[in-house]
Amino acid sequence: MPTTPYPFVSGEVLLASDLNAIQNLPLNDQTDSYTLEVADAYKRIVMNKATATTLTVNNSIFTAGDVIQVMNKGAGTMTVTAGAGVTINTASSLAVAQYGGGTLVALSASVFNFFSPSGSSYGIASGGSSSSISVGGVSYTLLTFTSDANLVVSKAGLFDVLMFGGGGAGGFSQSNVGAGGGGAGGYVQQTVYLDATTFAVDIGAGGSATTTTGTAGFITSLGTTARSMAVLFGGPGYNNAGGAGTSVAERSGGCGGGGGNVITAGGNSFMPTITGFGGGTGPAGANNGGGGGGGVTAVGGNGVTSTGGAGGAGYDVSTFIGAGSPLYKGGGGGGGGTVGGAGGSSVGGAGGSNAAGTAAGANTGSGGGGAGLTSTFSGGAGGSGICYVRFRT
Repeated sequence: MPTTPYPFVSGEVLLASDLNAIQNLPLNDQTDSYTLEVADAYKRIVMNKATATTLTVNNSIFTAGDVIQVMNKGAGTMTVTAGAGVTINTASSLAVAQYGGGTLVALSASVFNFFSPSGSSYGIASGGSSSSISVGGVSYTLLTFTSDANLVVSKAGLFDVLMFGGGGAGGFSQSNVGAGGGGAGGYVQQTVYLDATTFAVDIGAGGSATTTTGTAGFITSLGTTARSMAVLFGGPGYNNAGGAGTSVAERSGGCGGGGGNVITAGGNSFMPTITGFGGGTGPAGANNGGGGGGGVTAVGGNGVTSTGGAGGAGYDVSTFIGAGSPLYKGGGGGGGGTVGGAGGSSVGGAGGSNAAGTAAGANTGSGGGGAGLTSTFSGGAGGSGICYVRFRT
């Protein structure tokens, strides 16, 4: 079938074949990045390159109502790119994977809408521990990363990502001072577009705790270049004899560590109510309990006389990973005291009851428990982080 000579010009005689071919638009094949021209209105632009390309839309080239069809034939991702002074709106993505496509519609000389069902399709990847899950009747492949590894994206597209930073350690105690619980690592849950390449996954370690110091956790990250993600560490609990955690700033992080009975205030969350919450306070004076560390969904509890505060609540990841029962991550550590505070959502370390604080579980992103009263005790270590990546199958 011949291509239509659309747009038609004044005085042209149309044949039946012209009318029958009204949808058979001319193709403009490109083997590298390309900038649209005025003659591309009502054409189909076909990009065909094994590596990434851009399709640039400049200002004052098209008029309101012009339509340009685009498709990506090559293995490299094609990204529709706005030139200077141009705005391109879309409900999906301007990055189009192989065999995807879409429609550019000019609303004015400088504003366009890009309609691309293919732009919102999920990609394919491997790495970590792979399993098949179902969430709301939709089938996914779930990749779980519990240690440093690589996410290898073989098909560019969307991916759902949920990850937690390493939790902070609980504070140590001496001289009848109850210590604060460690804050949980922060968390993030997003749907992101990833190119077909390899992304390093770095799982943040939990903070370590001894009788001389206590430390914050470490950042969990996905990738180190464009479209990378990272989530903050948890702050350590209060340590009364010096070292990390002796100021509010030092106890801050994704979630804040709990306060003690000399420096009573809990640490802050760097992103309050978004990725984590602050730690609880410890009442001033000797023989009092420490505050609970902040969790990813709630603040740490305050210490009450000699009883440590409970750790802040964590987040139930069961829906995201298709688990059949609740599974919490990111709970704050309990404050230490004569009676130690409970760890948040049963995943944060419990505060010591005249004893050492309890460590948080590995790959929970939770805070360790603060040490109890009476003698020199260590706080509990924070839990390492975790990263989940899923895509539809």
